[in-house]
Amino acid sequence: MLKKFFKTIGCILIIILSVFLVWYLNIFVLKTFSITGKNNDFYTGNATILAAIIAVVGVFFTIKHNNETKRKELLDNLDSKSEWRKQLYDVASKTILTTDDVYRVLASLRYIPKDSEDIAESKQKHFDVATREIFEDLYKIIKDMNIKKLENECMKGEEVETNLSFENGEIVKIYVKYLLKHHWEYNQDNPKKYHDSKEKDDFYAAKQEIKYIKNNGIKCYLEVMSNLSNKRGCLKLEKHKK
Repeated sequence: MLKKFFKTIGCILIIILSVFLVWYLNIFVLKTFSITGKNNDFYTGNATILAAIIAVVGVFFTIKHNNETKRKELLDNLDSKSEWRKQLYDVASKTILTTDDVYRVLASLRYIPKDSEDIAESKQKHFDVATREIFEDLYKIIKDMNIKKLENECMKGEEVETNLSFENGEIVKIYVKYLLKHHWEYNQDNPKKYHDSKEKDDFYAAKQEIKYIKNNGIKCYLEVMSNLSNKRGCLKLEKHKK
């Protein structure tokens, strides 16, 4: 919080100093050229100062635009090398998820979630809170799978069952879709606007969907299986007609 406060104070001081400098230069030019009676020189001086201000503002926005472009290019390069988005798309598009997919999603996040103090000073508080919740929920899924038992079975050479339940699989997919949406929105032209207005709403929507899955897990599963059966029946009917 202190860091943000001092940064704001610094920006205000710079603006005040800039306004004072422009005002002082105008007074200086006014007195200098009014005394000599050279009105044309007075207007020329003011025009020069105005042009200088416009040039400074133009340079500022050019630098800001270039930095934003470089930031996007850097993120794209990191994504292309790590295949971050591709791996998450693969997880979101699978029918049955395993513990490997859960670990893959965990690997795409911070290695340690931010604590409350770090979140308080963060520029994207809602996302940091969201990632902490995602960490907790995904590790709970791993714990529920009884990972120690799986390791023992693997050591004994026994067949290991690592498939997630339908409910847990859907929860992981919802979190993956949220992360992909956040990544897309953050790479747009105005990420700050997204943080301030939509980021919290997006995670709330994801949590509501997860709540529905938890309350209607079996019902959702039966609906999915029913739809799959109907599609297979239609395919068989079409093949029979041919």
